Amino acid sequence: MSVSVIIPYKEDRGYLKEAIESVEAQTVQCEILLSQSENNVGYNLNKAIAQCSTEFWVYLCDDDILPKDSIEKRLQAMKGFDFIHSNGMTFRKSLTRIVKPQITDISFSRLLKKNHIFGGTCMYRTEWRDRVQWDESLWTGEEFDYHLNLLLNGAQIGYLDEVTYHYRIHNAQKSSRKNADNFIRRIRAIKDIRRKYDNGQPGND
Repeated sequence: MSVSVIIPYKEDRGYLKEAIESVEAQTVQCEILLSQSENNVGYNLNKAIAQCSTEFWVYLCDDDILPKDSIEKRLQAMKGFDFIHSNGMTFRKSLTRIVKPQITDISFSRLLKKNHIFGGTCMYRTEWRDRVQWDESLWTGEEFDYHLNLLLNGAQIGYLDEVTYHYRIHNAQKSSRKNADNFIRRIRAIKDIRRKYDNGQPGND
């Protein structure tokens, strides 16, 4: 089995080297795909996924890192599933917090009601790229939309009770409450995604 780790980004915010080093330190060998452009995350992910020559892929934000056994553990959990989710750990300087989903048995309706998936903790089968793509029009909530679309199209999801992703907290993030305008804009964007799927299928507008 083989895995690509995709790192989508617009510019190096000072963390990219650490992100790459965390992939190189994995206990299994991975293909690293750097996907850089001035476009949004969805565009950069679709571009890289189209180039994947591996059976599975994960993504890593340029400001985050992977624990050294992240890919190995996720690979072991993929049997029988199209994608999986797991636990994450947030960190800021010396402060850390493990984040586990409140619900691990995810369905389309449960996810639509509340996002229980810590996005960076997932692994996906590359074969799904021809059926479901990332929405390149979205400014935020890209993972939420992508996972809803996968489930709507019949993808089977599993759960791994392990920490597989270290998420860095800093003030430049779109989800940061320090930027009130972005935070409000993000809340509205998530509501728009929910409305798109309210009738069980993506809207046309």
